[in-house]
Amino acid sequence: MPLADATTLSFTAPIFATILSFFVLKEAVGPRRWAAVAVGFIGVIVVMRPGVGHSVLPLAGVAFALIGAVLTAGVTITLRQLRDTEHVAAIVFWFFVACSVVGAILLPFVGHWHALGTFGLLIGSGVAGGLAQLFMTASLQKAPVAVVAPFDYLQIVGAIVFGWWLMAATPTLTTLAGAALIASSGLYTAWREHIRRKASLIQPTAPLV
Repeated sequence: MPLADATTLSFTAPIFATILSFFVLKEAVGPRRWAAVAVGFIGVIVVMRPGVGHSVLPLAGVAFALIGAVLTAGVTITLRQLRDTEHVAAIVFWFFVACSVVGAILLPFVGHWHALGTFGLLIGSGVAGGLAQLFMTASLQKAPVAVVAPFDYLQIVGAIVFGWWLMAATPTLTTLAGAALIASSGLYTAWREHIRRKASLIQPTAPLV
């Protein structure tokens, strides 16, 4: 899959987080946020480009991207439960311990030797990913989701730029349109979450929408 499409589909995570918050955390989800979920899934269909000849995305790639988004949503739900009791460093530490264990299990099946230059890139990406995880976790503790979420969607812009620069992959109009729908859905969901929390602090008995 092109980098821009894979990154765009990964941003369905806030949509799945809304669904999981309803079923797992038993949080109230009003009709406007359900409408945002529907808009996000329309965006997924647009990105998939069903019936558009050879430009249709491979179903396996779409499935892996959406499964990754569901798992990311699970992490978001877990962080909601942990952020009031655990330190940022502890959360990130155990996150990487878990990743290392899973990676070690898969290493005999998919691992192979690389050139020194490739190892350098892997180390660099690991350091960058670790710093990103620290900053992301800290941001969720220091600022409302509605403030943090818009910056997160800059990853779509970065994926489009790097995909074009490094892989000569020009995003299609359907990718851009689907990204706009998914981003709009995620941003509206984050904004409604912010309003919901603010309303619950002012009027705990007020209906949540």
